[in-house]
Amino acid sequence: MRGNVIAEGEGRSVLILSEHGRIEGEVRVPQVVLNGTVVGDVHASERVELASKARVTGDVHYNLIEMAIGAEVNGSLVHVTRAQAGAEAAPAVEPRAAPAGAGSGGGE
Repeated sequence: MRGNVIAEGEGRSVLILSEHGRIEGEVRVPQVVLNGTVVGDVHASERVELASKARVTGDVHYNLIEMAIGAEVNGSLVHVTRAQAGAEAAPAVEPRAAPAGAGSGGGE
């Protein structure tokens, strides 16, 4: 996949990337479990788990980290507190215009 993976809102989102998965772009998700490849920075406000086949080319920003033998990070490991992670929240997403004739969706 090419592009950024960004969890919106303040939910408890989790990204799980299998050993055959690949992301080329930035990752911003509260909880990240990697066993595949990420080419780009990883930002996890909660925790990052790097399994044995994980490969990251970029910086990993984490609150808590677990790293298995065999995992690789070609970049910096940067510890951030939850407060710091909230301060560097995901960039604002521009609102999309609703299609003409789209209602509020309030069904009866």
